Amino acid sequence: MVAAAAASGAWLTRAAMALVMGGLLVASAKAGDVDMVFLKSAVSKGAVCLDGSPPVYHFSPGSGPGANNWLVHMEGGGWCRNSQECSVRKGNFRGSSKFMRPLSFSGILGGSQKYNPDFYNWNRVKIRYCDGSSFTGDVETVETLCRRFEINHTFAMQSTNLHYRGARVWNAIIEELLSMGMSKAQNALLSGCSAGGLSAILHCDKFRDMLPATAKVKCFSDAGYFIDGKDITGNNFVRTFYKEIVNLHESAKNLPVSCTSKMSPDMCFFPQNVVPTLRTPLFILNAAYDSWQIKNVLAPSAADKKKTWAQCKLDIKSCSSSQLTILQNFRAEFLAALPKPGQSPPTMSMFIDSCHAHCQSGSQDTWLEEDSPKVEKTQIGRAVGDWFYDRETAVTPKPEFGRTNTPPVAPPVLPRPPPTLLCNALLIAYVSRALPEEALRLYALLNHAARPPVRSDHYTYSSALTACSRSRRLRLGRSVHAHLLRRARSLPDTAVLRNSLLNLYASCVRYRDARVDVVRRLFDTMPKRNVVSWNTLFGWYVKTRRPQETLELFVRMLEDGFRPTPVSFVNTFPATVAADPSWPFLLYGLLVKHGIEYINDLFVVSSAIDMFSEFGDVQSARRVFDHAAKKNTEVWNTMITGYVQNGHFSEAIDLFSQILGSREVPLDVVTFLSALTAASQSQDVSLGQQLHSYLIKGMHRTLPVILGNALVVMYSRCGNVQTAFDLFDRLPEKDIVTWNTMVTAFVQNDFDLEGLLLVYEMQKSGFAADSVTLTAVLSAASNTGDLQIGKQSHGYLIRHGIEGEGLESYLIDMYAKSGRVEMAQRVFDSFKNAKRDEVTWNAMIAGYTQSGQPEKALLVFRAMLEAGLEPTSVTIASVLPACDPVGGCAGKQIHCFAVRHCLDTNVFVGTALIDMYSKCGEITIAENVFAGMTGKSTVTYTTMISGLGQHGFGENALALFNSMLAEGLKPDAVTFLSVISACNYSGLVDEGLALYRSMDAFGLSATPQHHCCVADLLAKAGRVEEAYEFIERLGEEGNFVAIWGALLVSCRAQGKQELAKLVTEKLLDIEKQYGHAGYNVLLSQVLAAESNWSSADSLRKEMKARGLKKEAGSSWIKIQNTASQHRFIEKKQNYLENEHIFSILNGDTGSMDGVI
Repeated sequence: MVAAAAASGAWLTRAAMALVMGGLLVASAKAGDVDMVFLKSAVSKGAVCLDGSPPVYHFSPGSGPGANNWLVHMEGGGWCRNSQECSVRKGNFRGSSKFMRPLSFSGILGGSQKYNPDFYNWNRVKIRYCDGSSFTGDVETVETLCRRFEINHTFAMQSTNLHYRGARVWNAIIEELLSMGMSKAQNALLSGCSAGGLSAILHCDKFRDMLPATAKVKCFSDAGYFIDGKDITGNNFVRTFYKEIVNLHESAKNLPVSCTSKMSPDMCFFPQNVVPTLRTPLFILNAAYDSWQIKNVLAPSAADKKKTWAQCKLDIKSCSSSQLTILQNFRAEFLAALPKPGQSPPTMSMFIDSCHAHCQSGSQDTWLEEDSPKVEKTQIGRAVGDWFYDRETAVTPKPEFGRTNTPPVAPPVLPRPPPTLLCNALLIAYVSRALPEEALRLYALLNHAARPPVRSDHYTYSSALTACSRSRRLRLGRSVHAHLLRRARSLPDTAVLRNSLLNLYASCVRYRDARVDVVRRLFDTMPKRNVVSWNTLFGWYVKTRRPQETLELFVRMLEDGFRPTPVSFVNTFPATVAADPSWPFLLYGLLVKHGIEYINDLFVVSSAIDMFSEFGDVQSARRVFDHAAKKNTEVWNTMITGYVQNGHFSEAIDLFSQILGSREVPLDVVTFLSALTAASQSQDVSLGQQLHSYLIKGMHRTLPVILGNALVVMYSRCGNVQTAFDLFDRLPEKDIVTWNTMVTAFVQNDFDLEGLLLVYEMQKSGFAADSVTLTAVLSAASNTGDLQIGKQSHGYLIRHGIEGEGLESYLIDMYAKSGRVEMAQRVFDSFKNAKRDEVTWNAMIAGYTQSGQPEKALLVFRAMLEAGLEPTSVTIASVLPACDPVGGCAGKQIHCFAVRHCLDTNVFVGTALIDMYSKCGEITIAENVFAGMTGKSTVTYTTMISGLGQHGFGENALALFNSMLAEGLKPDAVTFLSVISACNYSGLVDEGLALYRSMDAFGLSATPQHHCCVADLLAKAGRVEEAYEFIERLGEEGNFVAIWGALLVSCRAQGKQELAKLVTEKLLDIEKQYGHAGYNVLLSQVLAAESNWSSADSLRKEMKARGLKKEAGSSWIKIQNTASQHRFIEKKQNYLENEHIFSILNGDTGSMDGVI
C-alpha cells in the first residue's frame, strides 16, 4: 500500500532523519560566505529550477534573543516570458543552481549588530531565484520543444527541457524552513528585492497563514513596486510583458485570490492592484527614480528603437532637459500609483526616496550607513526596524526627495495640526472600518509627530484603546492607559472610556495570566456602568472558564435593573454547559420574553442552537432553528454540527440535503466538513462518496486542505483504507494534519507497518513528527509489540520536548503491551501529579490487567482512589477484568462502587461487568446486569451470548442473538464465533451450521476460528467423518493446527483410530511449520498409544529443544461466606494448607458444604 523505502519501519533518530529526509548537499564556501543548501528532496515534488536542478537557499542560524525570529529574503533577477528567454537563463544562475556559488550577507541580511541592529541575530535565509516568474509558476508538464540555437557561430537543434515550477520551489523551501523551526517563530519578516520584492508582495498573505497565529509576521518589498505605467511612446509595454509571463508560467492559480477574483490574473502581477487587498502588514521601499523601471517600463528597448535613451538610462547625468522632464513625470506617475490611505493593508509603511537606484536593502551603503538615504532624518534600516517592532517613534515616512543627481524638489510642508474633533472623527472611522493599525498610527502621529501635539480628549483615548483591543496590542494599550492616568483630572470619567479600558484587558490578557484580576478590579471600581460593561465581563468570565460566576453575574445584572441586549445572551450562553440543566431553558425563555428582535437576531439564534446542542438537547436546538424567521449559512452550519456532535447523523444529513436542495444559502467549508464528519462517524461510505463527487464538481479551485483531510478520515473510518491512501496521494497540498490523518488511518485499521513507513515518507517531505504523529507511532508499536520503535519514539519526544494530550497514556500502553510493564510503571512514576490524570491511571490499570497481573491492577486502582481522583467508566471497564480469577469478590465491590457513582449503566462498564460475572460463574448476575442496561452495543450482546454459551445455555444464547438482530444491531465476526461456540457447548449442531452458513449474508468472511468451531461441533456430535470432509474442503484455509487438533481430540475420545491416524499424519505435516505445546503432547500420546515409541520420543525431544511447554491446568475455589480463595495447579502439591485440604477431601462429603 505504501512503497517500502526500507526493510524496517523502525523509528528514525533525529540525525538519521536529517540525512534521509533532507537529501541536502552543502557547497563549500570561502571565509565570510554563507553556504549554499541544495534542497534535493524538493526534486521529487517537481520543485526545481528552469533546467531541472534542485533549488538553493542560504541559511545563517539565529542566536540569543533572535533564535526564534526568521527573516526570509527572496533574490531578484527579472523574468522570462518565452521559452527562448528562459532557455538563455538555463546557462546561468538565473535559471540553474549549477552556476550558483556561496555568497556573503549584508544590509538587511547582515550579521553585524552595529549595521543591522534589529535583525542581525535572527535566522536569516536567502532564497535563490532560478525560475523567472517571481516564484509563481507551476506547469506540470516539462516543455520539450526543439528550437534552433546558435552555438559558436553555428546553428544546432536543441530541446528546451524547461521546468516552470517557481511556486513549487517557494513552497518546498518554506516547508523546509518550517520543519527547521520556523513553525514556532515568534517574529518573521518576508522580504525580497526587485523580482523578489514583487514576490514578497504576492506571497505575503500566504506566508502569514503558514506561520503560527501568535507570531508577529510582516512583509518587506524592496524595489518590487513595479507600476502599470506607459512607456515613452505612450504604449503599455510592461502590461504585455507581464501577461506573457503569467501565461507561460501558468501563474494565475498562484496569484492572490483577493486580486484575481476582481480582475484578470496578469493585472495582479502589478503591486498597485494587489497591495490594497493584503491582510498582512507591508513595508514598501522604493526609489521614485527606480533604475530598472526607467530602463524597462519607461524606456524599454521596444519603445526606444533609435536608442536615444541608451545613455540616459545608464547615467542620469547624461539625460537631456526633455528627458529629465519625462523622468519627473514618471516619478509623479509612480507616486500616484502608491497605496492611498484607507486602501492599504494594516500597518502599511513606505520609504520612498528620490534616488536613481534599485534594491537598497541588500547593500550596507544604502541600508544603514551615516550617509545612507534618509527620510525625515531616518535611514532605511532604522525605519524598517521601527516599523517592524511598532516603536512609538515609528511614523510612516511620506514620499520625499532623497539623495539623487536630479534637481531637488522641495518637500511638502505639513499643515497646522488639525483640530481634535477632526482627529477623533478619523480615529473613529478607522476603528469602525476594522483598521485598528491605521488608528494607532494616527494616534502616534498626533501625540508624537505633530508640532504642537494635538490635545487628546476622552474620545481620542477611547478610540485608541479600542484599536489596541482589536489588534491585541496590550503593551501599547497599557502605554495609552498610563498616558490617560496622567491626564485623568482634566478628562470626564465616562462609561465609554471605562468600557474601552475594560475591553482592552478583557481582550488581551491571557487565561491564567498573572494580571487576570485586573479585569474584575476595573469593573468593580467603575463609578458608572452600562450594559456594555456587563457584556464585556460576561465574555471575560466565559473566556477564563468560570461559568458559574458568569451566570451569577448575569442574575446580578438583572437585579440591578439592566436590560440585557442580544450580546448579553450570546456571551452568557456558553456558561450553561457546566450548569444546572434548567439554565438553557431559563435563558432562552428570558430571551423570548424580550421580544421578536432578539429571537430574529441571527447571531443569537446560532448561539442558542449551539447552547442546546452542547447540552445534548438537540430537540430544543431544532425548535430554535425551526422558529428562526431568517437563517444564514452560520445558522445552518451550527444546527448540522449540533446533530453530528450528538450522534444524530441521519438528521444531520437530512438537514444538509435541505440546504443543498434549496440553493438559497451558500455552502461553505464548514458545511461540507460537518456533512463529511456525519458520513465518517456513521460509516456511510456511500454518502461520503456522494459528497466527494459533489466537491470535485463544485470546487472550481483546488480542494481546501481541511476538506481533503476530512475525506481521508471518512474513507479510513469506513474501512476503505486503500481509497483513503489513493486520495491522500493525489492531494496537491498536504499539511502536517494531512500526514497525521493518513498515518493514524493506517494504524487504526491494523496497517501498522504502512503507518510507520508513511511517517518515514512524511519526514522525507520536510514535516517533523509532532504529538499526533507520535501517538500513532506508539499505537503501532503497541499493536506490533515492537519495543525498539516504542523506545526510540519515547526518546524522540523527550529530546524535542513534545507534549500532547494523552501521549503519556500511549507510552504506558506501549510498554505494557510490549511485555515491559515494569517500564510502564517507571514512566508512570516519573509523571508529576499534574500529568497523572484519569487517562494515565486508566492506562496503568489496563497495562497490569493485560499483562496478567490482576493483583497489581487492583492495587493501582486503590492508589488512584487514595490520590483523590474520580474513576471514570473507562477506569471501571479497565479494572474489572482483573477481578476474574479471584472469584468476583473484588468485582462485586467495584460493581457496588460503579452503582454508587451511576456508572453501571454505561455500555462499557456494563459489558465489562457481564464478562467478569460470566467468567466467575455468576451467569444469573450477568443476565441481571444485561437486563438493566439502557443502551447495548454489539459488543455487549456478544459478551452476554458468549457467557451463556460457556455455561451451557445454548438455546438462550440463540434467542439473545435473534433479539440482537431484531434490535437492528449488526453482528460481527466475534458475535458469530460466540453464538456458534454456544451451539457447540450445547450440542445444537444444525443451528450452529445454519449460523455458519449465514455469515455471507452479513458480509462477513469466516476465519480459522470459525472453521475450528464448526469442525469441533460436528466431531463432538459423533460426525467425525463429516468433520474431516469439512476440513478437507477448506483447502489452505483449513491448514491450521487448532482445527486438526480439535478433530484429533474427538477421534481419540470416540475410538476412531483409523481416522485418528489420518489426522495425526496431517498434524505432523503442519507441525513442521508451527509449534504448539498442547497438540504436540497430544500427538506424542497418540503415537505412544500406537506403540510408535521412536516417533513419540523424537517429538518430545524436539519440544524440549524448542522450549515448548504445555501450560498446566488450574482452577479457583472460594470458601462460602469468607474472603478466602484458593488456586489449584495441576500436579503441584507444595501448598501450605495441603494437609488440611486433603483431610477435608478424605472426610465426609458433608464437610464440603462450605466450599463452592
